[in-house]
Amino acid sequence: MHFTSSPKKSLGEGWGTFSSGYMAALRSCFSKKQLERQQKEKWSFRVGKQVLLYGEKNCGKTTVIKQLNYWNYGVVYDDYKEVIKEINSIVRNAVLCIISKLSQEDPPVEMTEPETQCHVEYIESRKDQWSTLSADFFEHAKALWQDEGVKEWFMQSPEYGAMSFVKYFLDRLDIIKQTDYVPTVQDYFWCKSKFASRPDPDFMIREWPSTCSVTKLLLRAILDSHMFIVVIDCSRFDEYNDNYSKLKDLISMLKFINNAATRHGSSTTPKFPFLVLLNKQDQLVVKLRSCIRKLENDFPNFADYTVPEDACSSSGDELLVTRAKHFIRDLFQNALKEMLKDETYFCVHFTTAIDRDTMNEVFLKCESFLKQHKILK
Repeated sequence: MHFTSSPKKSLGEGWGTFSSGYMAALRSCFSKKQLERQQKEKWSFRVGKQVLLYGEKNCGKTTVIKQLNYWNYGVVYDDYKEVIKEINSIVRNAVLCIISKLSQEDPPVEMTEPETQCHVEYIESRKDQWSTLSADFFEHAKALWQDEGVKEWFMQSPEYGAMSFVKYFLDRLDIIKQTDYVPTVQDYFWCKSKFASRPDPDFMIREWPSTCSVTKLLLRAILDSHMFIVVIDCSRFDEYNDNYSKLKDLISMLKFINNAATRHGSSTTPKFPFLVLLNKQDQLVVKLRSCIRKLENDFPNFADYTVPEDACSSSGDELLVTRAKHFIRDLFQNALKEMLKDETYFCVHFTTAIDRDTMNEVFLKCESFLKQHKILK
């Protein structure tokens, strides 16, 4: 299974293409035992199966794909230099974006270190020189990021939810700046780009952003699919599309996909399976604990919601977090029950796509569901 991004993003971009590349450059990243384990766990997909992977921008679709590649093939990337280039681009753009926004804040951001402003001015004055990141850049960027006032301001900004990967790399500046730096598996997962993966000609996933309008291309993608994977960014429960809740908007889109598939599809396939991944649970927890925005402000019926008997809380989750997680889960489960009239046709899981252990657990739980609907042999 291989996925590539075309240089020019367009509505309804084509099916992923295949490459013969493999991660020869970094085979040493995996022990022989680890590679053997991956081979034993490899899923065997049925020939010709196609899956529509759907979700809004920055919801974690790309990370889900990379996790699946790693789970099934032990694949990370072919050329670590390409990954380093992507990481450096993330760091450079993040630092310049932070500096630009700092200058626009009114009142100004309270910096905890007096010297921080000097580092800001130094980077700003040379912003056209940072196409290649030097040791000088990393020194000043690190000093900027170590200012607790700047860090706190950034993490409370509205943009942080869609840019959480930035914090990961800024926290690793001392490692990334090394001349012999080789990205880890986790570094790869945090990157925004897809690089390389083990080809699998029997199985394809088409990635489709939810921001695309309904077109004949989308309808064709729906009709060509045998299953739908929908990735939801739960941490954006308080965000809106044209005054309409993003979570409610995604539920409406689920109904559209199902109606289109059943109305125009084969009469021998009256139902299509849905796998719904309630992603970014880690960021949801942070947002709930901050109390900046309460779930009941956007969903009034949450105020009277009681935790269901099948609820399971993660270690350290307080009642508010457990209630919120399951309330959002029930929003989608209830919509799917109403749509499909059959609970064997959908599966809903809490996920943090960036976390390998969490995703491994989800893939294990999904295996019987995928076999039941003939996606796996």
